[in-house]
Amino acid sequence: MSIITLIQTFDDIYINSAQPDTNFNSLPVLNVGKNADDTMERILIKFDLSFIPKGSNIISSNLNIDLDYDASETGYETTITPYAISDSWDVSTINWNNQPAINDVITGTSANVSTSGVYSWTVTELVNKWVNGGLANNGILLKTEEIDVDENKGFVSSSENEPEKQALKPILVIQYNPVLPTPVSVNAVIAGNGVATEHETVTTSDVYQTTAIRNTSQKTSVSFFVNNLTSNIADVGVEVSTDGENFLRESNNSISQGIQIFIPSYYATYTRIYYKSKTPGNFTNLIIDYVAQA
Repeated sequence: MSIITLIQTFDDIYINSAQPDTNFNSLPVLNVGKNADDTMERILIKFDLSFIPKGSNIISSNLNIDLDYDASETGYETTITPYAISDSWDVSTINWNNQPAINDVITGTSANVSTSGVYSWTVTELVNKWVNGGLANNGILLKTEEIDVDENKGFVSSSENEPEKQALKPILVIQYNPVLPTPVSVNAVIAGNGVATEHETVTTSDVYQTTAIRNTSQKTSVSFFVNNLTSNIADVGVEVSTDGENFLRESNNSISQGIQIFIPSYYATYTRIYYKSKTPGNFTNLIIDYVAQA
């Protein structure tokens, strides 16, 4: 069975040739295009795909971002193309002058953008190369043909705080057939007073794995007790879903030896824990206890 994942864990920012040394991190908008004064703006987006096991079959992948407004106020239709970024970059320091190089050959599909709404770019080839090798995951650079002026557009960024725009933030949608990890043991016990507990013993690896999916639709309280049995650090977090296939990550913590409690922040029909080694090659053993109150 294939898995459809909606990924919102990323860095996104735009750069502006008129302010070549300025870093625009944490702004609620992503600007792209050529302005009336011939200055240019470009968008950089980077996603964390380390939870997808290498060797997985990437069926499809689309980048969806919402055009909030026509920055040029002309209604001009412009073509925007996503390019694979060749070099690493830091969202807290990136600007026009130090922008990374792009790969002109490896791109996603282009989209013609004009009026407000959600636009989608197919980036299946890029995601496949990021996951299965051949291309370092440095993200995507979105830019126009940068020929005509007054073509600049403003998209909603991940830093947008207005409540009505929370669902409009950029999302990478990936459908894939995973390479399944070795099954973990699950011991289920139904205790008194409607309390259910389940126990898993797992070993981390260099890629993200997940626990069994728990149906939490009839639970009023859900907790995961994660006990790290060694001194090696593990990255652990919670994923939630409405259908058991499309999971969103809502937290991530690095835990050292000892017990840490993970409580989902949002009510969801299905919940699970994801985990991997913090440092490549430094594996650790985790005991994960799921406790829920009906």
